[in-house]
Amino acid sequence: MSDASKAGGGKRRTVLRVLTVALLAVLAAAAGAGAGYWVVQSWPATRLAAARAPEALEPGPMFALGSLMTNLADEGRPRFIQVSVEMEAADAQTVEQLTLRIGAVRDAVLRTLRGTAAADLEGPEGMAALAERLRLAVNGVLDRGEVREIYFQEFIIQ
Repeated sequence: MSDASKAGGGKRRTVLRVLTVALLAVLAAAAGAGAGYWVVQSWPATRLAAARAPEALEPGPMFALGSLMTNLADEGRPRFIQVSVEMEAADAQTVEQLTLRIGAVRDAVLRTLRGTAAADLEGPEGMAALAERLRLAVNGVLDRGEVREIYFQEFIIQ
């Protein structure tokens, strides 16, 4: 056998190995895709919908509390906060409750603000924590209904 025919046989073996590896990779990918399809098809429709996107609540009606200014609970140098607050209510009946109890709502918000130190309001986490405390304070005043979210339209600390 000549050297040329031996070299041709070596190339053929290399090509066959590459083709075999490529074929195995394609088969593995097809098997994975088939298994994924089978798993997704076997899920109940409700679980599939929940897995695709979390269920979002429809936005509720908004209630503007307006601008409030008060002192903060800081020792030493006096610090002030001025906020403009809007609340997302669960429904129209909650907006009616907020309107009827506006004095108690404003008082609950002011008391919560006065009990807060400026250091507690640093960064987005501080604002989010304050919004949650305000939401709980306002919901504690309402006879029925619920405030879902508190949104700050203005937030100034002096």
